[in-house]
Amino acid sequence: MDAETALESLIEGNQRYQAKNLTAPTLAFDDMAQGQSPRAAILSCADSRVVPEMIFDQSPGELFIVRVAGNAAGPSQMASIEFGVLALGCPLVVVLGHESCAAVTACVNKVDPGIQAWESIADVINPAVNSDLSVHENIKANAQYQARVLSEMPALAKAQKENGVLIKAANFDVATGRVDFL
Repeated sequence: MDAETALESLIEGNQRYQAKNLTAPTLAFDDMAQGQSPRAAILSCADSRVVPEMIFDQSPGELFIVRVAGNAAGPSQMASIEFGVLALGCPLVVVLGHESCAAVTACVNKVDPGIQAWESIADVINPAVNSDLSVHENIKANAQYQARVLSEMPALAKAQKENGVLIKAANFDVATGRVDFL
């Protein structure tokens, strides 16, 4: 599957999700034991309301998902996405931000949530924060920034150029279920 076809399948899946007409089958463990060939790698926020398989109406095994607060592309997340593209053959990478993201909101408002390792996440999000923008605009800007960080990784830049890998930023509206690709 090429990147454009993978992107179209996610867009169509999100339309089914918004219409509350999910069609993706749930696979039994013995079906998944045969291996994986995901159509997309998703860097998503760890927010419990953001469930990429549901949002894009995809079965288990169709998405390679990396979740972290604020969809922050830190070293482990970058390596995981690179693995999804290079080892598993994902033709599409989506950085999925979402409305009401507490991690981005904390960075915009310069609030320390009292989490011991908070700086490791804030250090990855803060370069995307622009004090002239609203929280809503900063959430989108963060997804775009994280997608740019991934696209500039040498191995992923090469995969984009030589294999047509596509890296996209997107924003999920938790109130409507809609995903907008940015």
